Amino acid sequence: MSRLSRFAPLTGVVFALLGFAGFAISKANSLSSTASGSQVIGFYAAHHAGQTTSDILLTVGFAMFLIFAGSVRDRLRQGDHREPFGAIALVAAGVLTAGALAFFSVDFALASGYGQLTPDAAQALNLLAFRLVLPACAGALVFGVAAGLAVIRSAIVPRWLGVIAIVIGLVGMSPLLAVALMALYAWTLVVAVILVARAGALSDSRAPALESQVA
Repeated sequence: MSRLSRFAPLTGVVFALLGFAGFAISKANSLSSTASGSQVIGFYAAHHAGQTTSDILLTVGFAMFLIFAGSVRDRLRQGDHREPFGAIALVAAGVLTAGALAFFSVDFALASGYGQLTPDAAQALNLLAFRLVLPACAGALVFGVAAGLAVIRSAIVPRWLGVIAIVIGLVGMSPLLAVALMALYAWTLVVAVILVARAGALSDSRAPALESQVA
Protein backbone atom coordinates (compact mmCIF):
# COMPACT_ATOMS: atom_id res chain seq x y z
CA MET A 1 0.00 0.00 0.00
CA SER A 2 1.40 3.38 -0.99
CA ARG A 3 1.77 6.19 1.53
CA LEU A 4 -0.91 8.18 -0.32
CA SER A 5 -3.40 5.32 -0.11
CA ARG A 6 -2.58 4.76 3.54
CA PHE A 7 -3.29 8.34 4.60
CA ALA A 8 -6.05 9.23 2.10
CA PRO A 9 -8.79 8.35 4.62
CA LEU A 10 -7.60 11.27 6.76
CA THR A 11 -9.63 13.45 4.41
CA GLY A 12 -12.55 12.10 6.42
CA VAL A 13 -11.10 13.75 9.51
CA VAL A 14 -10.86 17.05 7.63
CA PHE A 15 -14.46 16.61 6.45
CA ALA A 16 -15.66 16.10 10.01
CA LEU A 17 -13.70 18.99 11.52
CA LEU A 18 -14.78 21.43 8.80
CA GLY A 19 -18.35 20.22 9.12
CA PHE A 20 -18.48 20.72 12.87
CA ALA A 21 -16.90 24.16 12.48
CA GLY A 22 -19.25 25.16 9.68
CA PHE A 23 -22.35 24.17 11.59
CA ALA A 24 -21.07 25.89 14.73
CA ILE A 25 -20.59 29.17 12.86
CA SER A 26 -23.86 29.05 10.92
CA LYS A 27 -26.93 30.81 12.32
CA ALA A 28 -29.26 29.53 9.61
CA ASN A 29 -31.32 27.58 12.12
CA SER A 30 -32.60 30.88 13.48
CA LEU A 31 -34.48 31.37 10.21
CA SER A 32 -37.50 29.41 9.05
CA SER A 33 -38.96 28.61 5.65
CA THR A 34 -41.87 30.95 6.42
CA ALA A 35 -39.73 34.01 7.15
CA SER A 36 -40.76 37.15 5.31
CA GLY A 37 -38.51 38.76 2.74
CA SER A 38 -37.61 41.62 5.05
CA GLN A 39 -36.74 39.16 7.82
CA VAL A 40 -34.50 37.20 5.47
CA ILE A 41 -32.68 40.32 4.30
CA GLY A 42 -32.30 41.52 7.88
CA PHE A 43 -30.89 38.18 8.97
CA TYR A 44 -28.26 38.08 6.23
CA ALA A 45 -27.38 41.74 6.76
CA ALA A 46 -26.53 40.86 10.36
CA HIS A 47 -24.88 37.48 9.75
CA HIS A 48 -23.50 37.59 6.19
CA ALA A 49 -19.86 37.16 7.24
CA GLY A 50 -20.55 34.13 9.37
CA GLN A 51 -22.81 32.53 6.78
CA THR A 52 -20.35 32.94 3.92
CA THR A 53 -17.56 31.53 6.09
CA SER A 54 -19.76 28.62 7.09
CA ASP A 55 -20.73 27.88 3.49
CA ILE A 56 -17.10 27.88 2.37
CA LEU A 57 -16.00 25.57 5.19
CA LEU A 58 -18.85 23.16 4.54
CA THR A 59 -18.20 23.17 0.80
CA VAL A 60 -14.51 22.37 1.22
CA GLY A 61 -15.50 19.74 3.75
CA PHE A 62 -17.74 17.94 1.29
CA ALA A 63 -14.96 18.03 -1.30
CA MET A 64 -12.88 16.15 1.27
CA PHE A 65 -15.80 13.76 1.80
CA LEU A 66 -15.67 12.75 -1.85
CA ILE A 67 -11.98 11.94 -1.54
CA PHE A 68 -12.69 10.01 1.64
CA ALA A 69 -15.41 7.98 -0.07
CA GLY A 70 -12.99 7.23 -2.89
CA SER A 71 -10.35 6.07 -0.41
CA VAL A 72 -12.88 3.74 1.24
CA ARG A 73 -13.76 2.34 -2.18
CA ASP A 74 -10.06 1.80 -2.84
CA ARG A 75 -9.61 0.02 0.50
CA LEU A 76 -12.58 -2.22 -0.26
CA ARG A 77 -11.00 -3.25 -3.57
CA GLN A 78 -7.78 -4.37 -1.89
CA GLY A 79 -7.12 -7.88 -0.68
CA ASP A 80 -9.99 -10.32 -0.76
CA HIS A 81 -12.79 -7.79 -0.18
CA ARG A 82 -13.85 -6.86 -3.73
CA GLU A 83 -16.94 -5.37 -2.15
CA PRO A 84 -19.48 -4.15 -4.77
CA PHE A 85 -21.34 -1.91 -2.34
CA GLY A 86 -18.27 0.33 -2.18
CA ALA A 87 -18.93 1.57 -5.71
CA ILE A 88 -22.56 2.31 -4.86
CA ALA A 89 -21.46 4.23 -1.76
CA LEU A 90 -19.03 6.30 -3.83
CA VAL A 91 -21.74 7.30 -6.31
CA ALA A 92 -24.13 8.07 -3.46
CA ALA A 93 -21.47 10.24 -1.84
CA GLY A 94 -21.46 12.30 -5.03
CA VAL A 95 -25.24 12.67 -4.91
CA LEU A 96 -25.15 13.66 -1.24
CA THR A 97 -22.41 16.18 -1.94
CA ALA A 98 -24.34 17.70 -4.85
CA GLY A 99 -27.45 18.01 -2.69
CA ALA A 100 -25.55 19.61 0.16
CA LEU A 101 -23.77 22.03 -2.17
CA ALA A 102 -27.12 23.09 -3.63
CA PHE A 103 -28.18 24.29 -0.19
CA PHE A 104 -24.82 25.92 0.57
CA SER A 105 -24.92 27.71 -2.78
CA VAL A 106 -28.34 29.23 -2.15
CA ASP A 107 -27.28 30.28 1.33
CA PHE A 108 -24.07 31.78 -0.08
CA ALA A 109 -26.07 33.69 -2.69
CA LEU A 110 -28.26 35.16 0.04
CA ALA A 111 -25.33 35.98 2.30
CA SER A 112 -23.24 37.63 -0.40
CA GLY A 113 -26.01 39.33 -2.37
CA TYR A 114 -28.65 40.25 0.19
CA GLY A 115 -28.21 43.93 -0.59
CA GLN A 116 -29.21 43.39 -4.21
CA LEU A 117 -32.33 41.33 -3.52
CA THR A 118 -35.92 42.47 -3.30
CA PRO A 119 -37.92 41.09 -0.35
CA ASP A 120 -39.84 38.78 -2.68
CA ALA A 121 -36.64 37.38 -4.18
CA ALA A 122 -35.07 36.91 -0.76
CA GLN A 123 -38.15 35.11 0.50
CA ALA A 124 -38.19 32.82 -2.55
CA LEU A 125 -34.52 31.93 -2.20
CA ASN A 126 -34.92 31.26 1.51
CA LEU A 127 -37.84 28.94 0.82
CA LEU A 128 -35.81 27.17 -1.86
CA ALA A 129 -32.92 26.66 0.54
CA PHE A 130 -35.16 25.01 3.10
CA ARG A 131 -37.08 22.84 0.63
CA LEU A 132 -34.27 21.75 -1.71
CA VAL A 133 -33.44 18.70 0.37
CA LEU A 134 -34.47 15.64 -1.64
CA PRO A 135 -31.13 15.14 -3.47
CA ALA A 136 -29.25 15.23 -0.16
CA CYS A 137 -31.82 12.92 1.45
CA ALA A 138 -31.49 10.40 -1.38
CA GLY A 139 -27.71 10.55 -1.27
CA ALA A 140 -27.63 10.13 2.50
CA LEU A 141 -29.97 7.14 2.35
CA VAL A 142 -28.06 5.27 -0.35
CA PHE A 143 -24.63 6.14 1.04
CA GLY A 144 -25.54 5.06 4.55
CA VAL A 145 -27.07 1.76 3.48
CA ALA A 146 -24.40 0.92 0.88
CA ALA A 147 -21.47 1.91 3.10
CA GLY A 148 -23.02 0.07 6.02
CA LEU A 149 -23.48 -3.14 4.04
CA ALA A 150 -19.95 -2.85 2.66
CA VAL A 151 -18.53 -2.54 6.17
CA ILE A 152 -20.61 -5.43 7.51
CA ARG A 153 -19.61 -7.71 4.63
CA SER A 154 -15.92 -6.79 4.53
CA ALA A 155 -15.15 -5.85 8.14
CA ILE A 156 -12.54 -3.30 7.04
CA VAL A 157 -13.64 -1.50 10.21
CA PRO A 158 -15.72 -2.93 13.11
CA ARG A 159 -19.06 -4.19 11.85
CA TRP A 160 -21.05 -2.17 14.37
CA LEU A 161 -19.97 0.91 12.41
CA GLY A 162 -21.76 -0.60 9.42
CA VAL A 163 -24.97 -0.86 11.42
CA ILE A 164 -24.61 2.77 12.51
CA ALA A 165 -24.08 3.83 8.89
CA ILE A 166 -27.34 2.16 7.87
CA VAL A 167 -29.19 3.93 10.68
CA ILE A 168 -27.69 7.26 9.60
CA GLY A 169 -28.86 6.63 6.04
CA LEU A 170 -32.41 5.86 7.15
CA VAL A 171 -32.54 8.96 9.36
CA GLY A 172 -31.18 11.02 6.46
CA MET A 173 -34.32 10.27 4.47
CA SER A 174 -36.47 11.82 7.20
CA PRO A 175 -37.03 15.42 8.35
CA LEU A 176 -34.02 14.84 10.63
CA LEU A 177 -31.52 15.25 7.77
CA ALA A 178 -29.45 17.76 9.77
CA VAL A 179 -29.15 15.26 12.63
CA ALA A 180 -28.08 12.58 10.16
CA LEU A 181 -25.39 14.88 8.77
CA MET A 182 -23.98 15.55 12.23
CA ALA A 183 -23.93 11.81 12.87
CA LEU A 184 -22.24 11.30 9.49
CA TYR A 185 -19.47 13.70 10.51
CA ALA A 186 -18.83 11.70 13.68
CA TRP A 187 -19.03 8.36 11.84
CA THR A 188 -16.60 9.49 9.16
CA LEU A 189 -14.15 10.74 11.78
CA VAL A 190 -14.12 7.38 13.56
CA VAL A 191 -13.91 5.32 10.36
CA ALA A 192 -11.08 7.48 8.98
CA VAL A 193 -8.96 7.07 12.10
CA ILE A 194 -9.52 3.30 12.20
CA LEU A 195 -8.67 2.87 8.52
CA VAL A 196 -5.39 4.76 8.89
CA ALA A 197 -4.51 2.89 12.08
CA ARG A 198 -5.23 -0.50 10.52
CA ALA A 199 -3.23 0.38 7.43
CA GLY A 200 -0.30 1.30 9.66
CA ALA A 201 -0.56 -1.95 11.60
CA LEU A 202 -0.71 -3.93 8.37
CA SER A 203 2.38 -2.18 7.01
CA ASP A 204 4.28 -2.83 10.24
CA SER A 205 3.34 -6.52 10.22
CA ARG A 206 4.50 -6.94 6.62
CA ALA A 207 7.86 -5.21 7.13
CA PRO A 208 9.63 -8.15 8.88
CA ALA A 209 8.38 -10.59 6.23
CA LEU A 210 9.72 -8.40 3.47
CA GLU A 211 13.07 -8.06 5.24
CA SER A 212 13.37 -11.83 5.64
CA GLN A 213 12.63 -12.34 1.94
CA VAL A 214 15.33 -9.85 0.99
CA ALA A 215 17.82 -11.53 3.32
